[in-house]
Amino acid sequence: MVWGSVKPLAGKRYFEASQLSAEVTGEVRIRYRSDILATMRIVFEGRTLEVVAVKDMQERHRELVIYYREMLD
Repeated sequence: MVWGSVKPLAGKRYFEASQLSAEVTGEVRIRYRSDILATMRIVFEGRTLEVVAVKDMQERHRELVIYYREMLD
């Protein structure tokens, strides 16, 4: 388990394959770790967040910002 903050940034709805879908994008901020990859997923309060990108803030190895996408049914 890793402590951090989860912040939704934007959401959108769209039609895909004749059904309504929704997507939320946001960021998670955690203390720096070298083992976090953009191919990972985050489980937060029972929801699965797909990692889109990982950024080492100011390249100081202190804080990571993990950008995510969550698909909603």
